[in-house]
Amino acid sequence: MSIAALHARLEQIASAIETQEEILKNLRLTRCGVLRQLNDLRDPVSRLPLEIASEIFKQYLPNSPSPPSIPLLLSSVCNSWTDIALETPCLWADLRVDAPPRLFKARPELAAQYKEHLSVWLGRTRARPLSLSLTGYSDTSVATIITRHAPQFRTLNLGLPSADIYLEIFRSEASFTNLKYLSIRSPTHDGGPYDGEEFIKVFQSAPNLIKCTFENRYYWKVDGDRDGVQVIHRRLQSLTIHSDSDSALMLEYLTAPALKILDISAIDMSEHFTPFLARSSPPLKKLTLGLGADPPFDVAWEITTIEAGFALIPNLTHLRFKRFKETSEELDKFLIVLARPPPHNLLPNLIDFAITLSDSDDWIPPVFEVASMRRCGDAKLQSFHLEWVRESRPSVRDFFIENVLPDADKTILHALAAGGLQIHLTSNWRGNVQVYSLGPDRIPPSLNETPRDQLICSGLQVGDAMIQN
Repeated sequence: MSIAALHARLEQIASAIETQEEILKNLRLTRCGVLRQLNDLRDPVSRLPLEIASEIFKQYLPNSPSPPSIPLLLSSVCNSWTDIALETPCLWADLRVDAPPRLFKARPELAAQYKEHLSVWLGRTRARPLSLSLTGYSDTSVATIITRHAPQFRTLNLGLPSADIYLEIFRSEASFTNLKYLSIRSPTHDGGPYDGEEFIKVFQSAPNLIKCTFENRYYWKVDGDRDGVQVIHRRLQSLTIHSDSDSALMLEYLTAPALKILDISAIDMSEHFTPFLARSSPPLKKLTLGLGADPPFDVAWEITTIEAGFALIPNLTHLRFKRFKETSEELDKFLIVLARPPPHNLLPNLIDFAITLSDSDDWIPPVFEVASMRRCGDAKLQSFHLEWVRESRPSVRDFFIENVLPDADKTILHALAAGGLQIHLTSNWRGNVQVYSLGPDRIPPSLNETPRDQLICSGLQVGDAMIQN
């Protein structure tokens, strides 16, 4: 055969394959339809009242936002199950979606399908309370879909790449009146700095918010040329703000008289943090303070400022410092304040003290001595946690904390454990973790009778300062 004839033959074969594939596709669709009809006839659920069938479907739902597989699976069995699923709004009311931006960049046509499916899905909830976890791809259309259902949301967990999308959502006139739990995360820098007053509109839009988390890499600023809008949020109980700049800038515009838990990084206590406490007078129970992420945000605290801040939260029971460098002068100042002997000690109700140290292979004995001081007199400290983040790779021997603790520190810790303090020391190098725990039931037998006067209550050396009874 000639070349031209062979080419013609190949085209005929390709056309025949295409025809047969279309026939096969149609046969599969027909088979699926017949199976659905057969399932309808065999299925006992389809003969139940709708209310009972819906209750059976609800038993498949998890307690947290789920991937879309469960309602889609239930609705794909047969026509009757589809009808039941569509008449059961709570099946669609909890959704977790991860939409990788790289996927939509490679296939732009998927973006329109994604937004259409998201809109249809949320529409099936009717007026039911909504829980949505959404990460990845977003644009103004996604923001519009979210605001359309604003009054329904009870939980929102958003991990979107652009702060502008968040601002689009909460700048709108939409009111998230039923929103109780909100998490806003962004993994990358996306411009800025952003005005703290812009993000305070989150609290204006959600007056019944109980727990709010900002985990992002935005840079904050306060516009000094205009008066900020002060928001008094009377229901907020838990607030987390982590960013690469002064996280407390957002507190410039917020008053939270019901706040019980505060986790905040990279703060300037004097300018925003302490005034926030003074305005709010919150019943704060748990406080986490730390330095920012990359790049480090340098803060400077004075002892008088720390004292003023701690004096405003006498009911605090849990205190944690994180991401402090072991050579940090700021840490020494905190230790000085915490080591005040009774009756001059602040935070009299503190029962749990935790600290995460990094960037050095040198141990800090004053940390342990502060723990001992908080056990003196009427002090109530019950547990002490220290995590040592190792920047350089330790030897196998040195990775185990008990092998590197100086004898003097061991004496302090064993005495504290004998007195009833629960102690947990953690060595962490790139996710490899070793825990050294001590307590009344976890001390060497020879130290069970260690006198309490070894708890070093008479004097404490912290940095350059000596504190005496």
